Amino acid sequence: MYVAERQFVTTAQNHLGQLLQSGCDTGAALNEIKTTALALKARAIYRAAVLCEDVLKRSNPQTDSKFQASVARLASLLGMYESGLSELDRGQGALLNIAPEPVPKPVPKPALESISEPAPKAANENAAKLLTPLLALVRGGDPEQALEFLTHYAPGPASQPTKAPAPKPSTIGFETMMGRITNRVLSEARLNAKAISLSYASDFERLDKAVAKEVQLVLEQICFAIIRAGLVDETLTHKHARRVWQISVTGRAIATGQTQHNLISVSWPGYAVSDFQAALSDFQTLGGDIKHKTSKHADRDVVQGVDTGLDIQIIEVLCPLKKPREAPQTGAVNKQEPAAHFPPAVNM
Repeated sequence: MYVAERQFVTTAQNHLGQLLQSGCDTGAALNEIKTTALALKARAIYRAAVLCEDVLKRSNPQTDSKFQASVARLASLLGMYESGLSELDRGQGALLNIAPEPVPKPVPKPALESISEPAPKAANENAAKLLTPLLALVRGGDPEQALEFLTHYAPGPASQPTKAPAPKPSTIGFETMMGRITNRVLSEARLNAKAISLSYASDFERLDKAVAKEVQLVLEQICFAIIRAGLVDETLTHKHARRVWQISVTGRAIATGQTQHNLISVSWPGYAVSDFQAALSDFQTLGGDIKHKTSKHADRDVVQGVDTGLDIQIIEVLCPLKKPREAPQTGAVNKQEPAAHFPPAVNM
C-alpha cells in the first residue's frame, strides 16, 4: 500500500543526504522533491522545499546556517510524513483482519441484603445532637418553628472568584493570514477564468496584529493585479493556453541597519503589474515599503521544457514588525519609529 508515497520518501531521503555535500546539484535535488511532493499533495513538504530554494538563491549551501536550518526543517517534515504512512498501513491492516470483539461478561448485581442503609434510629440521634445546641439560641420565638426552619434550610451556592478574562493574542500566524489570502485569490482567479496555484512559505511564524491587516490587504491586491494583468501570455500556443500559473509567496526576517523587518516576496512568470497602488497609502503610513524587480534571463519561465519568453517578476514587500508609536501631543518631543528601507540590492 502507498507504493508511490514510500518511493517518494526513499528518493527524498537520498536527496537530503546529498544537499549539504560539495559538488551536489542542490537545485535539481530540491526541484525533484518539490515536484513529487506537489503531485502527491504533500503540501507542507512542498512549501518547505520552496523555502529551501529561496534560501539557496542567496547563500552557500555548505556554510550558510539558514540553509542548513531549512534543510533540517524539510527532513523533519519528511520524517513525520513517513511516520504517517506507517500509521495508515497499520490501520488498513487491522481493517483487513478484523477479529470478533469479545463479549463482555455481565457484571453481577449486588444482593439487596449486602447494601447497607443507615439505621433510622442512628440517623435521628445524629440530627438531635446537631440541632439541640442551636435550639438553645432561639430568642422570643417558637422552638418548633425554629426547628422547622433549620430542617429545611439549604445554604446558597458559594460565591466563586471572578476570573480575569484571558488576554487576546496580539499576533496572528503567517499560515492563518495566507490561508485567508489564498481563498480570496483563488476566487478572483475563477472569476477571471485563470487556473493558478498559490504556494507560500516563511522562516517567521507570526505577525503583529497591528500591521497584519494592512500586510494582508497589500498582498491580496498584488495577487489580484497579477491575475488580471500579469498572466496574459499571447506567445503560448493553444496547447499551453490552459496552463496552471504559479504564484509564489515567500517570507524571511531581515535586518536593515539596527531595525528588524519581515520581507515578503511575490513572484510569478509574466508581466509587471502596478494596479495595486490604492492599497499602499495605509501600508506606507505604518512604515512599509514596496519595490518591483525582474529576474535575469536564467530564471525565465519554462513550460514542458520550452522557454515561453516570459521573465520571472518579483514584488518585494518590506513589512515593519510593529505599528509605529502614535504622534505625541503638541509641545512634546516627536520621536517616531524609523521608516523601513530596503537593504542593498542583491543580484538575482
